[in-house]
Amino acid sequence: HMQLAAGGHLFTSTGGNADAAIGGNYTVAAGNAVSLFANTQGVKVTAAEGKIDVQAQGDALNLAALKDVTIASTEDAITLNAKKELTLYCGGAYVKLTSTGVELGGPEIILKGPMRVRESATKQSALPLMPKQEPT
Repeated sequence: HMQLAAGGHLFTSTGGNADAAIGGNYTVAAGNAVSLFANTQGVKVTAAEGKIDVQAQGDALNLAALKDVTIASTEDAITLNAKKELTLYCGGAYVKLTSTGVELGGPEIILKGPMRVRESATKQSALPLMPKQEPT
């Protein structure tokens, strides 16, 4: 058992690499914020087995990129789920899904392929539950 403790700030620095190998779990907990920054070669998160779960339990989740964003499922489906509204924008066009219907908008709307109109139908999808946070 080894513990590093400081009454104020604790700094570690190296001119080369810093590595950690853990045989069990690795947990980072902060009273305020956690920040990761890579200056030149990006950030990679990999789970060899099991899922990767990202949650913003008390506010919004923002993802942004200067260039392309790709979301892919190599063996199954992709599901986007929103309680109130889901909108896709591209240039001046958009597709908006709400509980009351589907709205298409844009400079020009082109429908291709055979058109089928059926009776109206709805389908509900369960939203994930966020754990209740207790003050620490």
